[in-house]
Amino acid sequence: MGAPGAYAGAPGYGAAPPPSGPPPGLGPLFQSYGSAGSPPPPPPPSGSAPPPPPPGDVPPPPPPSDVPPPPPPPA
Repeated sequence: MGAPGAYAGAPGYGAAPPPSGPPPGLGPLFQSYGSAGSPPPPPPPSGSAPPPPPPGDVPPPPPPSDVPPPPPPPA
């Protein structure tokens, strides 16, 4: 049998309050997580041409020349 109260008075057992905020050592990890991917595009210099439209607005390329054109609608 252990002495009564052997663990009750030992330091570190419910004596210290939990630290506030994120655990130590994880701050820089979470701060740099968002910028780990592709960095935001730099702003265009003043006086330059307008930026190109997003990929969604680009019209589809024309069909290859070896493909026959679609038949005209019936009159």
